[in-house]
Amino acid sequence: MSDQSKDFNVTSYDMHRRRFDARQDFERLETWKNKDTVDFWRHERMYSCLLPFIGNNPDARWLTVGDGRYGTDANYIVSSGAKNVLATDISETMLRKSCEDNFIPEYKIENAESLSFDSNSFDYVLCKESYHHFPRPMIALYEMLRVARKSVILIEPQDQYILDPGKMKIITLMKGAWKTFKKAMTGKAESHNENYEESGNYVYSISKREIEKVALGLNYEVVSFKELNDHYVDGVEFESKSSDGPLYKKVLEGISHKDKRTRLGLQPADILIAMIHKERPADCILSELTKAGFSHVWLSRNPYIRS
Repeated sequence: MSDQSKDFNVTSYDMHRRRFDARQDFERLETWKNKDTVDFWRHERMYSCLLPFIGNNPDARWLTVGDGRYGTDANYIVSSGAKNVLATDISETMLRKSCEDNFIPEYKIENAESLSFDSNSFDYVLCKESYHHFPRPMIALYEMLRVARKSVILIEPQDQYILDPGKMKIITLMKGAWKTFKKAMTGKAESHNENYEESGNYVYSISKREIEKVALGLNYEVVSFKELNDHYVDGVEFESKSSDGPLYKKVLEGISHKDKRTRLGLQPADILIAMIHKERPADCILSELTKAGFSHVWLSRNPYIRS
């Protein structure tokens, strides 16, 4: 194995941190503080899954991982009534400013694959739209499970290749034909590779089965899932949410189109919210999650292990 292969995770994190620091969008930063924008509404659709935990246990200790977007994850948790939240990211730039602006109470620089906290230090750990950036995300997941006492919550892109093999083959052929057609018309091949980001990382999307296997291996009792589609339109950070807003209408149209494709079995939903519960949640929390559209998978227990 080459030195480059052995040290790629270090290189990947360094590239991501440097690119993140070099591309700070302070104009959009100001919009992240506003809770009446179309962009906030998009994220609130995902964040709302946290409310049953916060409402039933406001004193719980929370950790956010990969919260470098000005600590917006931590801010939502605090704004919803939680009293103890620590934001973390590999880059300090935005978190430091967020703390100086009193947008978040505290922060710490952490590498998700090697968290510095003791085991069971936090009740809940949230990782929203950051897991797919990690070079070795499974290591990061086990670290999050180590430091969590009750649950780890992932809000991440869902694996778009988890489909019936026959359907997947047809869709792959259609995509290939479309790319060939575009090349024939324009004379240029597509330079964009949807599997990689410009910062150099592979986009590591998640699946229900993958999460179930992690929980089964650790002999946990239950995992919870919810799927939803999202649609981003450039500029939604600057538009107030209104039924007459042109960008809001485009977002709704995009989500509606994806929802139809999901119902027809042509594509999985964009986003998977996956909760791995180290402890069985209280019945009131499970009930609220069910009402919010979550399904709960009760896992077989290891017959050779006494818990």
